[in-house]
Amino acid sequence: TVSAPLADPNTPPEPSLVPVVDSALRWISLSLLQKPEEPLQIERSSAKQLAACLLYLRDRIGVPRDMTVHAARQLRAHINLFLDSHRLR
Repeated sequence: TVSAPLADPNTPPEPSLVPVVDSALRWISLSLLQKPEEPLQIERSSAKQLAACLLYLRDRIGVPRDMTVHAARQLRAHINLFLDSHRLR
C-alpha cells in the first residue's frame, strides 16, 4: 500500500485529462523560453481539474531531488503565470 494515495506511481492518469495537461505543460515550457503568443484555449469543463493537476505539481516539486532550487522557483512561477493568465484560480 502507498501512504500517500495521490503520489501512488501505479495510479493511471485520467485519460480525458492527458491532452489538456499535456497542452498546459507545453505552454508552461514555452513560457520558460519565450513569451507565448496567446493563451491556451481551455474547455471550462476541464478547467477545474487542470488547475488541481498543476497545483499538485507545483506544490510537490522536490529540491534537490527533481531540480535545483532556482529551476524549481522558475517552474513554480510559470505554473502560477499559467494559472493566473488563464483565470484558473
